[in-house]
Amino acid sequence: MAKRKIIDEVPYSMLKLIMRYLELDRKTQYYGTDKPIYYSEIHMISAIAQKPDINVKGLAEEFKITSASVSEMLTKLNKKGMVNKAVDKNHPVSLKLSLTEKGKRAHEEHMRYHSKLEQMVIEELSDASDEQIQTIVDFLNHMRNRLDEFEI
Repeated sequence: MAKRKIIDEVPYSMLKLIMRYLELDRKTQYYGTDKPIYYSEIHMISAIAQKPDINVKGLAEEFKITSASVSEMLTKLNKKGMVNKAVDKNHPVSLKLSLTEKGKRAHEEHMRYHSKLEQMVIEELSDASDEQIQTIVDFLNHMRNRLDEFEI
């Protein structure tokens, strides 16, 4: 196949890959629990799991949303039995957040989901040379950097 024709296929193939990944990632899952967990909820659960001392303000900063939005989501997660909220004894105006057993299970299943996706990429690259892999990594990094600067 001519080089130009192959290059012309790259943007469409990338877009299809990204759209399929987002479709999978944003699909409501149960993550080993009896409650549906939405995309934003599982990432809030994961943030609490990865940063056990994080508070509402820290979550708001991490997700670039308001503290009120975080509080609303935490209330939903608490009702689903995923998150515990308690007054922080050291900072009475702050909430101490922790995951319940159900929340921990959801986080573990979410990590397992990401591991499966990573394993799929590793399997696809297993026969590639170091140079081919480096070319792919460089290309992806350059595209990410260009997207960071992209404006319509």
